[in-house]
Amino acid sequence: MRNLMKQFFGKPNGEEPSPPEPAADGSAEQRVQWMRQGHARHRAGDLDGAARDYENILACKPDDFDALYLLGTIHHARRQHAEAIRSIERAIASNPSIAIFHYELGAIYQETAAWAEAERCFRAAAALDPDYAEAHNDLGTVLDKQGRPEAAQACYLRALEIDPALPQAHYNLARNQFDRERFAEAEAHLRQVMAQVPDHEGTLLLLGDICQKTRRPGEAEPCYRAVTQAQPRHFKAHIGLSGVLSEQGRHREAETHFREAMRIMPQSAEAHFCLANCCQQLKRMAEAKAFYRSAIAIDLGYALPYLNLGAILVEENHPEEAIALYHAFLGKNPGHPDTHINLALAFSAQRRFTEAIDTQMAALGHPKTDPIAFSNLSTFHNALDQLEASLAWAQKAAALKPDFADAQVNVAYALHCLGREQESLAAYERAVAIAPDFADAQWGRALGLLSLGRYPEGWDAYEWRWKMKDMAGNWKNFAQPAWDGAGAPGKTLLLYAEQGLGDTLHFVRYAEEAAQRCGRVILLCQPPLKNLLRGAPGVGQVVADGEPLPPFDIQSPLLSLPRLLRTTLDTLPAKTPYLFPPAAARDRWRREIAPYPKDGGLRAGLVWAGGAALKDDWRRSCALQQFAPLAEAGGAVFFSLQKGPAAAQAATPPPGMRLIDLSARLNSFTDTAGLIDQLDLIISVDTAVAHLAGAMGKTTWTLLPFASDFRWLTQRSDTPWYPNMRLFRQPRHGDWDSVMIELAAALRGQRA
Repeated sequence: MRNLMKQFFGKPNGEEPSPPEPAADGSAEQRVQWMRQGHARHRAGDLDGAARDYENILACKPDDFDALYLLGTIHHARRQHAEAIRSIERAIASNPSIAIFHYELGAIYQETAAWAEAERCFRAAAALDPDYAEAHNDLGTVLDKQGRPEAAQACYLRALEIDPALPQAHYNLARNQFDRERFAEAEAHLRQVMAQVPDHEGTLLLLGDICQKTRRPGEAEPCYRAVTQAQPRHFKAHIGLSGVLSEQGRHREAETHFREAMRIMPQSAEAHFCLANCCQQLKRMAEAKAFYRSAIAIDLGYALPYLNLGAILVEENHPEEAIALYHAFLGKNPGHPDTHINLALAFSAQRRFTEAIDTQMAALGHPKTDPIAFSNLSTFHNALDQLEASLAWAQKAAALKPDFADAQVNVAYALHCLGREQESLAAYERAVAIAPDFADAQWGRALGLLSLGRYPEGWDAYEWRWKMKDMAGNWKNFAQPAWDGAGAPGKTLLLYAEQGLGDTLHFVRYAEEAAQRCGRVILLCQPPLKNLLRGAPGVGQVVADGEPLPPFDIQSPLLSLPRLLRTTLDTLPAKTPYLFPPAAARDRWRREIAPYPKDGGLRAGLVWAGGAALKDDWRRSCALQQFAPLAEAGGAVFFSLQKGPAAAQAATPPPGMRLIDLSARLNSFTDTAGLIDQLDLIISVDTAVAHLAGAMGKTTWTLLPFASDFRWLTQRSDTPWYPNMRLFRQPRHGDWDSVMIELAAALRGQRA
């Protein structure tokens, strides 16, 4: 870097101008006098006086190469680049053998970004003087500017071979290594510079950047602060300092410096972007979006604000706005891979997975982003039930970037969906080894352990759910201490529901043992379950979400109880029934179904779909028409227990099926429990109704997708959680037909 070199050292080393040759016309002595006088004035900073002296020489001897060179340096100092080039080129024409002439001309071309011309000049200087360290150094800088980092590195190393202490070569080599993400090597060279010039701003800034890139914000901070203290209006130092403060979670301090950077350069798109990002971290989304938009308005070609603003819009459930935003950027920058990646994610948010795949394919061919693109393609193919393709793309991502934990998680999930649970767990373990704090990996590992029946490890790992984005909001930050599972006689324990209705019905069984260890149990649950759960063993009082809480001493989320009580497959509380409908509900539904006699067969409740809010509901749900083999089996009258949008299918049951639709009268889980109590058999996909029937001790047939929930373990037709439950599993992914054939055979056997 020419400016850095001047700041460190002034003029580079090179030949001193030679004294003028004696002239036959007798003017040599006068020219010598002018040269000496010009030198003195030049060194004293009197450029005008020095220029007059050199021009006097040239008036007498137009090809005096020393005067031409020195006059060129004055033009250079005045930033009169054209005049400087003309003067020094004349000096070279007069005497091409002096290295410093070529070097100075290269420096001028370097300042005017004429990289090819600068390269030619620096090469000439180095050829004339192979030990000219500065020439090799500056040749490296112009090669770096032309995108030739390997050749540039060789030049810097040659300069340091000549002069091992040359600071500008160490600095330029550090910059070269930094740009190639070789941070350790870059830092080593910067330390060499700092040993000689400890307060140089460029070195401090680059060292701060290296520390930031290597996740050492505490070391980066003093580097940036030193520059801001020396130069309070240093834009890049304020930006860098803000970044490391944000990285340390000190977002309000960071905001102060981002705003200072914006005051220094109010039309900097980078400053607007950084302030937007800070506001986003502070959850001030309206401000964040406004600053992202102002960054875009300042620089329509600046990708980062488009990417972040679009991500917020997707998060806020406005993917169509994000798609329009990304298209606007791609209209001017069609090959930008990160924007294609985000556009694909926006399509994914609308469940437009085919378009997401097509868009993602357009982002391929970029080494830095290909692992992300491959990993996303795995996700999109999985959503389309193209599981082998999903696995293949995830494996490609992991092979391309072995330390990419997201890719390992996608490998694991694809293997889970393919029913390869042991391999899936191994992939989750690899992801955890790469990124121990990656919640998705830890959560997947927990589910894998539980699916394989490794309960002590699995329930411990299940606590990672609180780090998951879609579950963290279920945590209740009570002032009362969390229960540790130990005996607490005389204490009131609050248990609170945290996930779905089915989870509450499943795990409320633990209230009985919890009550044995504590004095009293209060259950905080979802409002639809309040009346039903009043009779659960161990529950002293039930409070619905939103109602005032009575006093309590200790508390626990409901699904932490298996961990606290050290549950294993052999010790889980399997006794049923533990839920009972009120007598009034039983009597009511006995009357309600009296008009629908069994005719010698069975009364069977039927549920074919879950709630669409669940991410993978489409995998666990099926259509009523798929139950046609049950109609052909005969011997049963069916009662629809289906709620939600899928309940409308009851209007058109499969031919031959006698289906009674009383779902409009099911206004609470107490109603549903009352109806279940009057039925002989419950057939349900994996929903809350299956748990309710199991908890009531009813004969229950639960239909499971090929990749089932962790609680159902693997390759079993029974479950230790519900002794009266039989599991009907898809033998292949998506194969409900085989399940229905097996169900029909079981129904015939039940009737017999």
